[in-house]
Amino acid sequence: MYNLFITSRPQFTSQFQANNIVVEGADLHINCSAIGNPTPNITWVLLKNQAKEIKSQGVGFADLVIQNITRHQNGTYQCQATNNPNDYPVKTKTQVTVWYIPNITFLNWTVDEKTILFCQASGHPRPLIKWYYADGTQVESGATEITSGSRMVLKIPDSNSGLYGMYKCNATNEVG
Repeated sequence: MYNLFITSRPQFTSQFQANNIVVEGADLHINCSAIGNPTPNITWVLLKNQAKEIKSQGVGFADLVIQNITRHQNGTYQCQATNNPNDYPVKTKTQVTVWYIPNITFLNWTVDEKTILFCQASGHPRPLIKWYYADGTQVESGATEITSGSRMVLKIPDSNSGLYGMYKCNATNEVG
């Protein structure tokens, strides 16, 4: 008597977005499932440079769950399904992008009687930076200069110009 065992390569039964945008502090939950004979082993991995960091595993399905996600968990996550150690796994991937509120670094310098105020903000998406006077009115765009995508410079010509006082740097993006 002979037994005939028919195998089939894994096929994904779940679909998920190719790109996932998550706000920092939220939870991420993505399911990956596949069928095949025998039932495939499912593994979620984070692709980092040349390394693969295993995030979760299961038989037939695996959930990628990241609670209270941080900006450092951005990256490409890959779901792999395999049911034969002699065969390459079937793969699909998703890009996880974490958005976070701007973080401002503020510096001021005095050079040749000019006061130079630097406001640098990091955030994702890239923040929009604006300068305001103490009374809340926006500083005219001619007095400011963007030196890079994330840094805004305000130059006050000299201390006798009548422009002395408090200034506020404000950085905003879609998150806050």
